[in-house]
Amino acid sequence: MGLLLRGSVESFVVGAGLGSLLMFIGWQSYQDYEENKRKQMFKSPGYSYTVVSALLTLVVALIMGDRYAASGKFMPAGLVLGLSVLMLAFYAWKLLVVKDVGSSAKRASKVKD
Repeated sequence: MGLLLRGSVESFVVGAGLGSLLMFIGWQSYQDYEENKRKQMFKSPGYSYTVVSALLTLVVALIMGDRYAASGKFMPAGLVLGLSVLMLAFYAWKLLVVKDVGSSAKRASKVKD
C-alpha cells in the first residue's frame, strides 16, 4: 500500500519480507505436523515455530501501533495493528492453554478408529 500511495519501497520490502517469512514458518510447521501424523508420532512439531511467529507478529504490531498513534488513521495501520493483536492473542492461547499442539491429531485418529 505504501509503495502505491507514496512510492515507499521500504514499506513494500518490509511488508513482503515479514509476510513471506511468516508464510514460510507456517508452511514448515504444517509440514512437520503432517510428517508426525504420517509416522503416527502424535507429538508437537515444537513451539519454536509459534514463538518465532509470535515475535515477528509483535514486531509488526509495534511498528503499526507507532504508525497508528502518529497518524490516527485506521487504514492501514489501525487495521494491521488490530489483526496483529488478534494473532498475538491466538499465539498466547496456543502456547499457554493448548500446550500440546499435536493433541488434535490424537483426537482425529481416535475418531477414525
